Amino acid sequence: MKQIEVQILQQSYLLTCPDGRESRLLDAVERVDTAMVRIRDSGKVRARERIAVLAALNLAFEIADREALDLAAASTKKAAALGSAPGSSPEAELPAQDTQQLYALVARLDEALDDEAGDRIQEGHSSEGDPVSEDSGGGHAGHAGDAGHAIEEEDARAP
Repeated sequence: MKQIEVQILQQSYLLTCPDGRESRLLDAVERVDTAMVRIRDSGKVRARERIAVLAALNLAFEIADREALDLAAASTKKAAALGSAPGSSPEAELPAQDTQQLYALVARLDEALDDEAGDRIQEGHSSEGDPVSEDSGGGHAGHAGDAGHAIEEEDARAP
């Protein structure tokens, strides 16, 4: 194990790292420092602890996005492979009982949706014109559309 002294947001840390992984640790330190400096420089947050939490959330959000993209790509690749194989289908991978339950659920869903659409037509509402809005409620973190940040502080509070 090797010890490395690093600076994050102008504060020194002595970190222990497995031999041969120093460059990876330094890359991680650079990412964290960059994320924290970006949040601090936005002027909305002053407290070091809040900056660290928001930076951690942003980095975790980026990782989750990458994992979701990787999962979607793998799923698409698997579906393409199944589709190209003669006689294969997603149902072929399911046990017979699960396939029957799946079809029964789909039929019930279709039936419920047909009933709901009929009720809306009778009430004078179209099924397409209903606005859908969702309020995430209070809290201090939200999505931001600038500089690649997924999460930022909405109001600045004194430490």
